[in-house]
Amino acid sequence: MFVKKESVAQGKVKVFPRMWQMRRIARIKLVKFSSLNLNIADEIALQEAFMRLRRFGFSILAILFIAVPTTPAAMPDDKTSQLHPDESEKRKALWKALLEALPEKYREIDVYAENPALTQVCFRSKNATLLFNIQRQKVEEQNHAKMLPRINRITYREVNSGGVFLFWCYGQLELSLYVDK
Repeated sequence: MFVKKESVAQGKVKVFPRMWQMRRIARIKLVKFSSLNLNIADEIALQEAFMRLRRFGFSILAILFIAVPTTPAAMPDDKTSQLHPDESEKRKALWKALLEALPEKYREIDVYAENPALTQVCFRSKNATLLFNIQRQKVEEQNHAKMLPRINRITYREVNSGGVFLFWCYGQLELSLYVDK
């Protein structure tokens, strides 16, 4: 609905001050957005969209997300492969060997952790604790006396004689599994 300023001045139509405030805020936002590094075509498109929406009384917030073009940043496919290319290759080889040695009944892995040398993977599947060592090329079930709740995190720490996989349930340590290097 278009309202003439004369109608407002004569009191025929009541205009809420909030609408005028929104338009003033919209102009301020447009000035702030003009400081962005936009090319001429994008800036003209933004101003045209602003004017079109302002004519109908829409808030500027609606057009800021529509009119400003978004281009995805060029992101590398795998950040770790660029930082540590040898680590990425080791991880691929470890998981390829693990999946080849993994029995069919344990294919669905609930939670896992790798050691920093990428030679071992400790994981839980079907309420069983399993350990894979790349030198042995074998998945071994680890027996422990404690009945574990649903484990949602496994971490690894270095110790003098090797390492230890720590099993956590909502921030509480449930089990420590010591392994050789």
